[in-house]
Amino acid sequence: GDGLAAPAAQVLALRRAGHGRELDEDTRAFLRKQGRMIDIQTEHLHEQRDLILRNLRLRSWRETFQLGTQVFVALAAAFFGLCLVFMVVGALRSRTVIVEAFDAPPALASSGLTGKVVASALLDQLTRLQSAT
Repeated sequence: GDGLAAPAAQVLALRRAGHGRELDEDTRAFLRKQGRMIDIQTEHLHEQRDLILRNLRLRSWRETFQLGTQVFVALAAAFFGLCLVFMVVGALRSRTVIVEAFDAPPALASSGLTGKVVASALLDQLTRLQSAT
């Protein structure tokens, strides 16, 4: 790569300038050192690559899980919202009235007006009103 091109060019230039064997030995030692450094950097890059790929896989799984959870929550909220809308619309359109039996005060119960009797009378009145309208 570019890291070796400049020193190699310097070596060739110095050789042509007439420097002797001593310079060649220094240059060779320098180039060997550079080669070892490149080997160490290459090994380090391979280790980093493995870590980066592992982290990318983990991040991808985590994001997929988050997306799935968000979609599930959104669908559940939409389902419950629709159920609520249908219940409200059904209640608004309903023409039926449900009157359940209740306990009457003791003073009314002693005269025969129990909760069942009062509820039945109320339902009869509502039925008459509905028939009239």
